[in-house]
Amino acid sequence: MRGLTVSDDGTLYIGDNGAQARVLALDPASGLVSTVLQGAPLFLTGDLRIGDGSALVGDDLVVSDGNTVLTGPCCDGAVLRVDRQTGSYSVIATGNPAFVLSGDPYGLALAPGGLFGAGLFVMDFQGASANPPVLYTVSQAGIASPFLIDPVLWNLDRTPGLLEFDPSGSFGGDLFVLDASQTGGAAAIWRVTPQAGLSVFVQGPLERPGGIGFGSGGAFGTDMYVLDVKPLPGTSSIVRIDPSGTLTPFVTGLPGLANPSFLPASGLTFSPDGQTLFVALLDTVFRIRADSPWTAYCTAGTSASGCNAVLSACGTASASAVTGFSLIASGVEGSKDGLYFMGTNGRQANTWGNGTSFQCVIPPVTRAGLLDGAGTNGACDGSFSKDINARWTAKPAQNPGAGAVVQAQLWYRDPFNTSNQTTSLSDAIEFTVEP
Repeated sequence: MRGLTVSDDGTLYIGDNGAQARVLALDPASGLVSTVLQGAPLFLTGDLRIGDGSALVGDDLVVSDGNTVLTGPCCDGAVLRVDRQTGSYSVIATGNPAFVLSGDPYGLALAPGGLFGAGLFVMDFQGASANPPVLYTVSQAGIASPFLIDPVLWNLDRTPGLLEFDPSGSFGGDLFVLDASQTGGAAAIWRVTPQAGLSVFVQGPLERPGGIGFGSGGAFGTDMYVLDVKPLPGTSSIVRIDPSGTLTPFVTGLPGLANPSFLPASGLTFSPDGQTLFVALLDTVFRIRADSPWTAYCTAGTSASGCNAVLSACGTASASAVTGFSLIASGVEGSKDGLYFMGTNGRQANTWGNGTSFQCVIPPVTRAGLLDGAGTNGACDGSFSKDINARWTAKPAQNPGAGAVVQAQLWYRDPFNTSNQTTSLSDAIEFTVEP
């Protein structure tokens, strides 16, 4: 998946670059997926947006594709307007207005008005060309114009991609651009002012930023949220960034990707009401609600290396959805296999041998399958992630049904533990299964 946006009615639209590029519509309530547009002119989707009702985009989908099939077998580079019901499309822009060669349009952002004006902002990272990246605008009349070219800061090593305006003014109302270097340089988040000023906002801690959004108040606040994608055996995360540029982990233990590119298969977007954060990673969409759907309880045991495995969850447990709810464990003893187990008979805190762990789930329990360990021997960098909705779909006898209150815990191998057990346990979480 590359590109993720959500409409006012809650439908998610996803760019999917599998065997044939396509744009999908996902109903989060039912899990039903339909195809909006498949094949030509799509070749490699980038970003997706829902139109703002203006003359340029209407309320249609806006889709960037760096390698569209418009005039040949590959690589025109275009921004398309796609009807969400019929899949019919028209071309908003092709190439870029600064250089003759075809462009690589990727990030999209609808201008908020004010000093930034109206229309559409498009980030063209210029791919393998000898030209520097170009940030350009498309006016309501459909005229494309260069907005920012800086060959010193945005040199050929940089890959500025996804865009997002600060909607609340907490970050000065500026435009922010994610950038993962093509050649191994430090990833960055750039700040762009209405006067086309360019500066570094954050640089260094992120690896492959693959999604950006701003909270609109309430539980999420008005901070910036960035999806940071890691290669396997590492795990991806969402970080929360305040206006000073301080990063705080928000969700950890999300799946890593095998050999993610500088433009990873991912996406991040907030629901229109600001109460739900959606994240796409490879072939899974996670849903994170402002009102957490799970509660932590019990105490994690201490492993031989002094690790305390902590559980969290991402998404919504559903008796009918085929995906979208993952149990996540972080801080696990590195390179040790483990598994999740669950029950529906309540909480407990029974000692686990004479060690420090507790068995926190009243039996009987079901097991969610053995998971290979990740991380480093002797370190606390291990982690696990398991989509429980997908597990229940594959093993319907384990599905507890809508309304069930489920307790879950992680068991993992810990052969050098000084207790009479060669395994340890995490803390536990409790959640309710929705329809």
